[in-house]
Formats: sequence, structure tokens, C-alpha cells
Amino acid sequence: MEIDFIRTKVRRKEYVIDADHLVMLRKYGITIHDIEQAILTGEIIETYPGDLILGFIGEEIPLHVACSYWADKELLYIRTVYIPDDRWEPDFRTRKKRK
Repeated sequence: MEIDFIRTKVRRKEYVIDADHLVMLRKYGITIHDIEQAILTGEIIETYPGDLILGFIGEEIPLHVACSYWADKELLYIRTVYIPDDRWEPDFRTRKKRK
């Protein structure tokens, strides 16, 4: 998917977030607004069956949003959202190589 297509879906509220994942997001204090802003200002850093977007909460907290497109429902599906950990390089765009 292209980032502009993903952003359009978010602006139009044409997306769903995995219901089970919402519980974890609340636990970590990540809001729907945080997710939307990360997508609207972020960049795609990986593509596979879906895309991984790097955005930020505010200007300092990195946020990864993994999403794909449900063509039959015409919805963006947000599979998972997380703050990247030490498995990522300091740029939060590159996975560290396994030793």
C-alpha cells in the first residue's frame, strides 16, 4: 500500500483496530489519537503482507503501526501497535541483526 492511501483511510475513519489489541494499548496508555497521528505523520519502513509504519507520539516516543487492507470490506486493518524495543536500531527503522 502507499502511505497516502493509508492516510486517506485514517482521515476518513475507514479502519478497524484488532479488538484484542485494544486492551494492551490501554495498558500502555496509547490512544487512538496517538495511532492516527503516527500514521498521518509517519513513514512506511517495511512491507510484507501489510505495512509497518514508524510514527511518533508527540515528537519523542516512537510508535510502530502494522496494518493491512481488507479489500472485501474496504477497511484498513490495524493489526498491532507498539513502542519499538531494543530489537531495533536507534533509528527505529532498522531491525538489529541477530547474533
